[in-house]
Amino acid sequence: VLFAFHGGGGSPEYMMQYYGDFRPLANANRFIAVYPAALVDNTGCTCWNNEGKYSNGIDELGFAEAMIDAMVADYSADPNRMYACGFSLGGSVMWDYACFLGDRFAAVGVVAANMWHWTYKDCSDAMPTGIVHILGTNDWYAPYYGNPYSIPVSQQNDHWVSINGAETTPIETPFGSGVTKY
Repeated sequence: VLFAFHGGGGSPEYMMQYYGDFRPLANANRFIAVYPAALVDNTGCTCWNNEGKYSNGIDELGFAEAMIDAMVADYSADPNRMYACGFSLGGSVMWDYACFLGDRFAAVGVVAANMWHWTYKDCSDAMPTGIVHILGTNDWYAPYYGNPYSIPVSQQNDHWVSINGAETTPIETPFGSGVTKY
């Protein structure tokens, strides 16, 4: 199962149309693609909640666990093969899922989002979790070098390298046009 989370103010339909329509891939490779919808928060935004000082009281961790449980119960999905990805604010909540639900998700994919300071602070007991992180160096929402609410990519990478017991020196592969894979 792959859960694909839309960005803040978005919708599942918008996610499919502009950022990630996984339906053809799911059909070809026999997996279930799920597009959750954020609840309207106290500001009127269809925004995913997060742990920390901007929390709006919506329990996104419980929501993810309920979705996983429903997929297992209703569709006989393998509980060890749950994956989640998200764009922008949908990517931000992926860091919460990796930190606090690493026992439920095999891996998360994060696009255009960094880990919040408060998530990082509470994430010391996280389970090893596969992570792919895609971020531009000029992203205003999730600046590569951090900002008052998100940590720098280098700190984030060091954190997950430690949790996952990964190699401490990354292999760098330049793809041209300023794109490098680490």
